Amino acid sequence: MSLSQPALASASARGGYAWWYVEAHDTVEQRFGLTLIMFAGSVFSPHYADRLRRGEPATGLDHPAVNFALYERGASGRAAGLPSRQRLWVMNEYAPSALRVSERRLAIQDSFIDYGSDGKTHIELHEHATRFFGRPGQRLDARLTVTAPPPSQAPLELGRSAAGQVHYWQPLAVAGEVDVELTVGTRPLRFRGVAYCDRNFGSGRLEDCFHRWSWAHGVTDAADGAEAQALVLYHAERLDGGVTALAVHYERPAGPPRVVQASAEQTDSDRAGGFFWLRVPRRFTVGAASSQRLDGGALEDTPFYARYAARLSDAERSYLGVGEYLDLRRFRGRAVQRLLTYKTRKVEP
Repeated sequence: MSLSQPALASASARGGYAWWYVEAHDTVEQRFGLTLIMFAGSVFSPHYADRLRRGEPATGLDHPAVNFALYERGASGRAAGLPSRQRLWVMNEYAPSALRVSERRLAIQDSFIDYGSDGKTHIELHEHATRFFGRPGQRLDARLTVTAPPPSQAPLELGRSAAGQVHYWQPLAVAGEVDVELTVGTRPLRFRGVAYCDRNFGSGRLEDCFHRWSWAHGVTDAADGAEAQALVLYHAERLDGGVTALAVHYERPAGPPRVVQASAEQTDSDRAGGFFWLRVPRRFTVGAASSQRLDGGALEDTPFYARYAARLSDAERSYLGVGEYLDLRRFRGRAVQRLLTYKTRKVEP
């Protein structure tokens, strides 16, 4: 599998981007969880957005970034799989020269993702935490190894703008085994569990194609030695008034999807219990499948974006996982763009 194409072709366009997403959860002690996003064109970069507003020919290759969050659950939340608090936040944006990509390896400064010849995905992070006002914090050193080979699935189109800019999502490993070793400051942490990996890429800005979107993924509990099954849902409301709705089922983590559904179901109207002024849907539906956010399961809470613990279900079974909600109309606002400068650290070459 190529890390560079076709994702880098999209990122090289004006306003383009590509990101590689990794999520890992401790399934032994059920204590820790983490998310990693490596960007060739950070879609949340206020600096990238500002350059485009000024009419500059900026591309995703000009704005590589590393985002990482570590969560720790309290004892009361472990049985339910609910998060307790964010332990560490990284949002570091680098100069263009920090991005180095080959067929199997994506590197940003000292951090990288490598698809090894052994069929495993090897990840190393060497970053400083990002404190408010973009100040550096504790040192993070991490190594992750995902053992499941990625399924051979082509990218799925999520939408295209009026100008013809196209946005894609591609699952890479929906329920892989993961080994995590990391050091935060001087404290070492280690856990084993389950990982979800994908990538998204597009040849233009998300906010030029979508109003908002919901996304969720989950896995079943493996019982009696049976392999876990997985479900991924997308529900994206486009600027052209249409809805992109996808439900992708996996009977085997490393196998091809059993069903890919496309429908026009609307997001449920129940948006009570907002996150930090953002009214996040309790539930969204795609055909016979749905995702419901769990009370007390907030992971990220911002004026335009939320990540949360979710329970997914279809006609046959239920899945425990993570959901996200993104409001791109809010993201466009100057106040939100200004706030983002305080949560992003520009690392000078």
